[in-house]
Amino acid sequence: ASSNTEDKLFPILIRFCKGTTREIKVGLLDLPVCTLSIADDLIRCVDQVLQRMKVPWQNCVSFSCNSTSINVGRHRSLRVHVENRAPKLYTLGCPCHLISMCFESSQFLVSEVLLWVFCYLDKSAKRNHLLKEHAEFVNVEYCKILKHSGTCWLSVGKCIERILMIMLVLRLFFQSEDLDKKQQTRDVCDLVCSPKTELYLLFVNSAITLFEDANKLLQCEAPMIHMVHGSMMELLQKVMIKFIRTEVLAEVLSLLAINYSDINNQVPNHDLLQQNSTCCALWSLQKARMTPSSSLQASWIESGLLSPDILCHEISKIISPGTEPPFPILTNLAKLVLTLPYSNADIEHLFSMVKKNKTDLRSSLSAETLCSLLKMKINCFKATTCYDTPLSPQLLSNCRATSKACSRDQS
Repeated sequence: ASSNTEDKLFPILIRFCKGTTREIKVGLLDLPVCTLSIADDLIRCVDQVLQRMKVPWQNCVSFSCNSTSINVGRHRSLRVHVENRAPKLYTLGCPCHLISMCFESSQFLVSEVLLWVFCYLDKSAKRNHLLKEHAEFVNVEYCKILKHSGTCWLSVGKCIERILMIMLVLRLFFQSEDLDKKQQTRDVCDLVCSPKTELYLLFVNSAITLFEDANKLLQCEAPMIHMVHGSMMELLQKVMIKFIRTEVLAEVLSLLAINYSDINNQVPNHDLLQQNSTCCALWSLQKARMTPSSSLQASWIESGLLSPDILCHEISKIISPGTEPPFPILTNLAKLVLTLPYSNADIEHLFSMVKKNKTDLRSSLSAETLCSLLKMKINCFKATTCYDTPLSPQLLSNCRATSKACSRDQS
């Protein structure tokens, strides 16, 4: 994560099986500072942290990171260095990052519209008041414009929905603005008032649902390693069925064997609209008969049933009187598999915590202090929350003494 200095913060998180409850937990190991954003510097930071924590490489079973060239490239990447130290280690890129990259490569103008509209209205009470008056005039419910996040895993769809809900209001608002004052006003007005913009936003809004469903599933807190392959293949099937001929899909045994770049396997352009309406009708009929695996998984999460790690632990405790636990090796193997990371959602959550703690008003916050704050929040594996953690009287006394000494030095 980039900071406001030349140094880079390199968070190292671990997934482990908690000894008492056998739950899969995520903890912050350390937050070292890297001076160079190269693989050699990153692996050096990892080596130093593991040596200081006395964690051997043989205890590491998997490695997960963003799917960038410096992390998972073929030559001199962080993955190559890690696998040289632990040859049997399993490496997995972030499926959410891959889905986001796939969507970003196909979109055009979307981020520009979202950011321009938000920046024009942000921090201007007068403009927001005028926008609200236009919404009341045309009898449209006023909605606040959302900010498009830099990590566009889930923010794009929500931001587009808000823009489309008040698109008529935005057009009236920008048409009433004084276009002769600033070039920025004219640019935003031309962009919003163009009929092509609304058509394209409607198209993207309907297409992004495919990507968001898989992304939401892979960002759950419960272990989801068993759902990665199925969700990715389901996403690939939903995308291919819109562009690949049905007879080609029916002949192959695996979707990965389809040569999608071959124009003979693609649906002709004049049949794309007709095929889309047919697929929508068939999908509505099929949806009433069956429930996809992702929907089953979502209903399992919302129903409050046991997650796979806790369920595996409870099954391992079921023994007959006078006998040992059944299948101990299989139980340990299942726990090991559930420990494998399935996405970088935990890393992105940590990045959001860093941004909320190290702000412009607290730009001098050191990396050591920031790491301590994040460890107190993340590494609280008890049933109580971090702010309910009991503190000893001696620790509170030391904190008061340190605060008084700091106040005296600054006065």
